Amino acid sequence: MENIQAGNFLNFRNVLNRQHVKPKNQFQHMRNPTLSFALLLFAGSLSLQAQPAAPSLSTRQSVTPIEAVASAKTINRIYPESLYQKAMDAITADKSLADRRIACLVDFSKPSHEKRLWIVDLQTGECLLNTWVSHGKGTGRSAVAQVFSNTSGSECSSLGRFVPKEVFDGKHGLSLRLSGLDKGVNDFAEQRGIIFHAAEYVNEYNAKVYKRQGNSQGCFAVPQQDIKKVIDLLKGNAAFIMAGA
Repeated sequence: MENIQAGNFLNFRNVLNRQHVKPKNQFQHMRNPTLSFALLLFAGSLSLQAQPAAPSLSTRQSVTPIEAVASAKTINRIYPESLYQKAMDAITADKSLADRRIACLVDFSKPSHEKRLWIVDLQTGECLLNTWVSHGKGTGRSAVAQVFSNTSGSECSSLGRFVPKEVFDGKHGLSLRLSGLDKGVNDFAEQRGIIFHAAEYVNEYNAKVYKRQGNSQGCFAVPQQDIKKVIDLLKGNAAFIMAGA
C-alpha cells in the first residue's frame, strides 16, 4: 500500500512538472515574434528620423517686384527686351514705382499694323495682353512713328513713363487719363488730354488690309474690344506705362 501510494505520488509530481514546463515553453515560443515585431518598429522609426526634414513655409523668402522682374528673364517673352529693361530700371530708380507690378510696354519703333502694346505682370513675366495701339497724327500719318512731342496742339505721341489717373466716360467712351512722369518729355500729358481710349480705326482689318492703323491726336488708342481689359489691368496704383521708340 505504501509503495502504491509512493508510486502515485511520483506520477502526480511528474504530471505537475510536465504541465509547468509546457506553459513556459509556450511563452518562450510566443515571445520571439513579439520581440521581432518590436525591433522592426524601432528600426523603422530610426529610418524615418534619418529622412531630411522638408523646409517649413516660414523659411520662404518674399520676392520684391524688382527681384521678380530679374527672375522673370528666364521666361520666354514676346515683348521687347529693351523696353522690359527700361521698365526694370524705372522701378529700381523711382521709389514711387517700386510697388507697381504691372507694366504697359509700348514700342513705337514697330509699325502700327503690328501688335506693339504689351501689358506684363512683372512678378511672373506673363504677358496679360498684346494688342494694337495707334500713334498721333503729328507723329506720322503712315504706319511708322517718326516725331514725338510734349507740346500742346502738336497731336504727337509722347515717349517716357506714365501713370494711370482716373477712369472716366468721355467722348470716346470708357477712358483712362494719364499723367507723364518725365519732365520735358511727357509731363504735359494731363494738360494735353493724353488718355487711353477705344477707336474704331484701330482693328485687325486695317492691320491686315492696309498695313497700318488710323491716327489719334496723340492718345493711346486701342481696339474697341480691348479697352475694358486694358483699363481693368492698368487702373489704380499697381501699374505704369512705358513708351519707347
